Amino acid sequence: MLKLFLWPFKLIYYCLKPFIWFYKNFFGYSTATSDSEGIDFEHTCANILRGRGFSNVEVTKASGDQGVDVLASKDGRRYAVQCKLYSNPVGNKAVQEVYAGKTYYGCTDAAVMTNSTFTESAKVLADSLGVELWENTPTSSKRKRKNSPIVFWGSIIVLVAFWIYLFEAENAGTITQEISNDRGSTAALIWLGFILAYVFVFPFIRNIIIDILIGFTKIKIAILQRKLNKIRDNDYDDEIDSTEDDFELEPSYTEMLRQKYQVDLRDDDFDVDKFADECNAYLARQDEMKQWEES
Repeated sequence: MLKLFLWPFKLIYYCLKPFIWFYKNFFGYSTATSDSEGIDFEHTCANILRGRGFSNVEVTKASGDQGVDVLASKDGRRYAVQCKLYSNPVGNKAVQEVYAGKTYYGCTDAAVMTNSTFTESAKVLADSLGVELWENTPTSSKRKRKNSPIVFWGSIIVLVAFWIYLFEAENAGTITQEISNDRGSTAALIWLGFILAYVFVFPFIRNIIIDILIGFTKIKIAILQRKLNKIRDNDYDDEIDSTEDDFELEPSYTEMLRQKYQVDLRDDDFDVDKFADECNAYLARQDEMKQWEES
């Protein structure tokens, strides 16, 4: 009787399973997608272990670590620790690797440390091998979503609102049931096409646009560098005595431009266009100075 009662819920779950899989894989949190993120997490784990009273904590080299990321000591025991930055539960492989690495490094204990959780299979294997499992480790790095869930849920709200509108219009007799069904199906297909385009096509177009913008920025930087070289190679002293205030140069104007040029171009506060205008204004003032001296 209980199975019969739960059957509708199981049916709903299996119907929603592809939907859940799609959302989790394309709108959920990303795992460590680069070596730098994994290495950052290893150092985060090392700092956490120090805070928990471990001593002689060291992070192993990135390559050829034999499945061990951190070595640490506590209460006369030496631990080999593997760090896993995952969005999904950690499986058997990590347990097997750190168990083998424990012998390689001559440690007495082994542990797997993760920001996530562990599968039941991994828990059983760890229990039989004597490997400790440390889950829900906080991470200093902010977890990033693969795509914005606001777009996903926002589009669903719009779709459902449109369906409700069709339902109300059908009940009011404004449109027929056939038209309502056709428009509802078309809206669902448009929503599906939009989501697929957002996940697969938009990132590709976005990367192309970013590459184009980077190319234009590099051209701008090359032009600025040429202008700065012209400024640095000039024969004029910054401090030039003049009877006319219009042609007086600020004592450290050239140095200011040099310092501005040396800032990190990735800094949001660096305005390339404004800097180009400053370079042009300075060069124009130099040309005026030349003409005034020649006259």
